[in-house]
Amino acid sequence: MGPPTVDHHRLEEVLLNATAPPEQLFYDGWLLRLSREHIKRAASVNTTFTSTLPLAEKVDTCQHVYRNRGLVPIFRLTSQPAAAPGLDAELEARGYRIFEPSLVQAAPLKGLGTAIAAPAGMRFETTEVEPWVAMVGRLRGWPEHDVVAHIRRMTSSVLPSHCLSLMEGDTVASCGLVTLEGQYAGLFDIYTPPEYRGRGLATVLCRALLAIGRDSGATTGWLSVLASNDPALAVYRRLGFTTAYDYWYRVPPDY
Repeated sequence: MGPPTVDHHRLEEVLLNATAPPEQLFYDGWLLRLSREHIKRAASVNTTFTSTLPLAEKVDTCQHVYRNRGLVPIFRLTSQPAAAPGLDAELEARGYRIFEPSLVQAAPLKGLGTAIAAPAGMRFETTEVEPWVAMVGRLRGWPEHDVVAHIRRMTSSVLPSHCLSLMEGDTVASCGLVTLEGQYAGLFDIYTPPEYRGRGLATVLCRALLAIGRDSGATTGWLSVLASNDPALAVYRRLGFTTAYDYWYRVPPDY
C-alpha cells in the first residue's frame, strides 16, 4: 500500500471537527478552544484562517481570554502553510516553549483484510461512548473532571464514533475508538494496559476499528500521535500510516 493522497488542509479540518469541544469561539480567523479537559487540541488556540489584526494584539487578547477563564494560554501551530506568519517567533520571544511535537498520519483503507478476528481466548466488545470513556479514564488514571469533560465533548459531537474493546474475560486487553467524517476514519484513545503490551493487540484493535471505518464508507484512516511515542509509531507503521504533516504546542513559562 502506498501513502494516500491527502489534502492537508481538509485533514486539519477533520482533526478540528473530531476534537471540537462545546466551548470555542472564532477570533479574527483563529479558533480559540476553551475546554477544561486535558486534551490540548480541545484547549488551545488554533490558527485556522488568515488574520487582519496585528499579531501582538491578537496574542495579548488570546492570553487575556484564557487567563480570564482560569485556563493556561496554549497555542497549537502546524507545519502547513502558516495562517499566522511570525506567530512561532512571537511566542518564542515571549518565553513560550515548544511542547509535545506531534504527527498527523494517514493510511489507505483498501488494503485491510475482509475479516478482523480477535486473538484466541479474546473477543471484541462494543460500548456506548459514555461508559466507554469512563472505563478508559479509569484505566489511564484520569482525574474525574477530565473524564466528565471528555464525555461531554464526545456526546455533544455531531460526528459518529464507534468504541471498541478487546476483552479477555472481563478484563480490557486493548481499547480505542474511531470517529467518522466523509472519507476519513480517525483513530482516538488507543490504549493497551501495561500487562498486555508487546503482544500485537493494539495492531489487531486498530485494524478492527479501521475496518469499521472502511465498511462505513471511509477510504482514508488518520490519527495524531506524539512524535516521541515510538511504540505507537511502530504499530501505525505496520498499518501503513505515513506522516501527512506535523504540529506542536507553544506553552507559557508557567505551564
